[in-house]
Parts: sequence; structure tokens; C-alpha cells
Amino acid sequence: LLIITALVMVASGYTSPNGVTASFSHLVDKGVMMPHGLTGFFAGFQLAIFSFVGTELIGTTAAEAKNPERVLPKAINTIPVRIL
Repeated sequence: LLIITALVMVASGYTSPNGVTASFSHLVDKGVMMPHGLTGFFAGFQLAIFSFVGTELIGTTAAEAKNPERVLPKAINTIPVRIL
């Protein structure tokens, strides 16, 4: 939905309150794409991977749990907390 909204804004020539017109050329302006360079990209990437590692272990938990009917719902319900 966010991408569709952006495409509509670019197609319609939307102008922001401070006078900037939406266009694809803004994507290649200096300081827009990865404004902190590769260091910022890798720092964000590392945090994202770290957040989702716990969700990968749910399959392992199901295979090794003595009582998966009780353990898995607890593990699944704590995913949002781990990601936050």
C-alpha cells in the first residue's frame, strides 16, 4: 500500500507543503539513498537479522519439545516481543 501510494503521488505530481514535487529523481539525489553509507546499511541489516533469528528457532523447538502443543503457542506469542 505504501509503494502504491508513492507511485500515485509521483504520477500525479504531488507537491509537498514546503514546495518539493514528488519524483523518482529524488531517489538518486546525494544523501538520499543510504545517507550514512554502507556502515549505516550494515548496522540496520545486523539489527534486522538479530531480531528474526529467534523466529527461525521455532521449527527446532517443535522438533525437540516434549510437549509441542503447550510450548509452541508460548514461543509464537513471544515473537513480537523479541522483535521489538
